[in-house]
Amino acid sequence: MPKSIQQTTVSAFEASGTYNLEEMIA
Repeated sequence: MPKSIQQTTVSAFEASGTYNLEEMIA
């Protein structure tokens, strides 16, 4: 997988993952 695509996927995953984590904590 090209690094640029991997970085985009990771960034999107982190964004959604952080949002879900904050929702669970809140």
